[in-house]
Parts: sequence; C-alpha cells; structure tokens
Amino acid sequence: MTTKDDEEVLHAPRNRTLSAQGASPPKLILLVEDDSANAQLFLHILTQEASFRVFWVTNGRAAWHFTQHVKPQLFLLEYSLPDMNGIILYDRLHARKELATVPAVIVGASLKEGEDAIKQRGLLAVEKPFDLDKFLSILESVFASSSGKPRW
Repeated sequence: MTTKDDEEVLHAPRNRTLSAQGASPPKLILLVEDDSANAQLFLHILTQEASFRVFWVTNGRAAWHFTQHVKPQLFLLEYSLPDMNGIILYDRLHARKELATVPAVIVGASLKEGEDAIKQRGLLAVEKPFDLDKFLSILESVFASSSGKPRW
C-alpha cells in the first residue's frame, strides 16, 4: 500500500548529469523540508545551480523510510518539522550504523532554540534567508571533507 509519505519519497527532480564536482556522478542529497515553497527553492538551487540529485520529503518519518532503501551523501534538514525537529531526526538517522558518517546541514528561519544542540554535534546550520553563494560554498566544503564530516 502506498502512503502519502511513500509518494513524497519517490519525488525527485531531473537534473544535469554532471555534478558541481566535475565529471563524477551527482551527489545525492536528502532534503527534509515541510514547506513546499522553501522546498521548491532548495530543489531549484540544488539541481540547477549546483547539479546535485535531490530527493525531497516533508517529515522525519518519510526521511526514515527513504533511508531504508537509499543512502544519501548529505542530509539537508529543516529544523522545525511537523513530527520532530531536525536535530532529533539527525540523531535518529545517525544512530543507524550505515548512516553514521552521512553529514548534515540544519536549515531554519530561527535556530536560536537549537543552537546548543547544533554546536554539540558539530553540525553546520544555515539560517533562512541565506546568501546563495555562501550556501553553495558550505555544501561544497561538506563534500570536500575527506572524513565524511565537515570540519567547523
């Protein structure tokens, strides 16, 4: 039986065949964002400006389901999700051995509430609205990190 969450997991835009890193296959990003307007903006930026492959889901449950089948190279997590915050989702995903090294970036309009938790985990946070060039530079630095975790 297909659920609404399953349908969202299957939604992914078509993108260019080359990634921002040259001739290597495009990096796969799991975008967890409940606001469709924000998600559309991220999808445009990530697939058109930088040529990443992006799968978009709207909540933590759908993200969990997606990662049962596919391992992304980056989690882009909205801080304020309807079923849990992005930090809790990060912790749950990283508790799984196969996802423990997947880096994450937390995004949100106001991150003051989660600031301590973000710092404790060594995560990078991007507050909305953000500068496009700075945001893309942050993503490139995450992927350039040889350890799989950004060095902040």
